Amino acid sequence: MPRARWISVSGRQIRLSDLAREHNLLPQTLWGRLERGFCLDRALSTGIWTAAAAGRRGASVSWWKNRSAGT
Repeated sequence: MPRARWISVSGRQIRLSDLAREHNLLPQTLWGRLERGFCLDRALSTGIWTAAAAGRRGASVSWWKNRSAGT
């Protein structure tokens, strides 16, 4: 059984998994964001994209899209 991870938020101790669920996130998503160095506010507020939305975003910034023919 994995051990519980605790975090202090606004002066109260709360399990990371409970905090994640309060913000409609998976606990592993929140933990991963914190491990990557996100501040707590950003980790809790960064949205989760669907696969289709992520694909559209990737296509919109792709250098392939704006590449001129023959280059």
